[in-house]
Amino acid sequence: MKSSSELFTVTLLSAERKDDWIEDTYLLKPNNSSDSTVEFAVTRFSTQERKQSQPLLWLPAFLHSRLEWLDTWQEALLLLLARGYEVWLLEWRGHGASRFNMNWARNTLLELSQCDLPAACDFVAEQSGQVPLVVAESSAAQVWVAAHEREPGSRDPLPPMQGALLLWPYFGPLSVARYVKAMGWEDQHLEMSRQQVRRLNHHESLNRILFDELLFGQPQRLRKWRAGTRPGAFTLVEVPALEKAAHRWMTSVGQEKAQARFVELHGMDAALLERWINEVLQRRQPE
Repeated sequence: MKSSSELFTVTLLSAERKDDWIEDTYLLKPNNSSDSTVEFAVTRFSTQERKQSQPLLWLPAFLHSRLEWLDTWQEALLLLLARGYEVWLLEWRGHGASRFNMNWARNTLLELSQCDLPAACDFVAEQSGQVPLVVAESSAAQVWVAAHEREPGSRDPLPPMQGALLLWPYFGPLSVARYVKAMGWEDQHLEMSRQQVRRLNHHESLNRILFDELLFGQPQRLRKWRAGTRPGAFTLVEVPALEKAAHRWMTSVGQEKAQARFVELHGMDAALLERWINEVLQRRQPE
């Protein structure tokens, strides 16, 4: 398996052998952003037998660390590794091992969706030899959605990203209270200023531009895809009370292979997650 890249500059930050998996963290510098100092980390969770493993690129919730992600999803991670999957975790700019770029205060959803996410997908595909399936958790699903939308003046459309599993529990405009709950920030102390938002005593932070975009901008536009390109097959996780809203959104997508699943996120176990991943992979458009 490769440990470097022919796509752009990559640094191997750490390589550790845990009791249950191998954990390699890479720092990617794709130089495709308006800020040339952007670098972000992706961590590869794998086993010793890594031949022909299907890669999953996991987009975690914002303002959550890799250790918190492991606390929440370790059971699922162990099951997926045992089933022959390989899990890659992307850490957003300024999160975990990812560094703060020079123009961090001006990071936007468009930058993450058109620069960081495609670069991470390309790197995972290069290293594993297969196109990854994206698993986007909570508001990270907004990044995948934005990658397929095109606002006036934005860059050329990206090709479909071969599908995703979106773990996003709400549609339409959200109250602050519901959004905070969906983000996993309930009962958390958020420190807010004009420049940034961070959780008390945590390293991870968001600049206010990106925080306000996530909170007030993208969620209310989730019902319709406006891009010329359409996303591939995907599964959406939703709560039963909003089934009608989900149906309207699925209709606007216009994908025969699109599906919806309705369940509270806290009721999802590792086996159910694996089943949905398999369903998406089976319906994914041919490369």
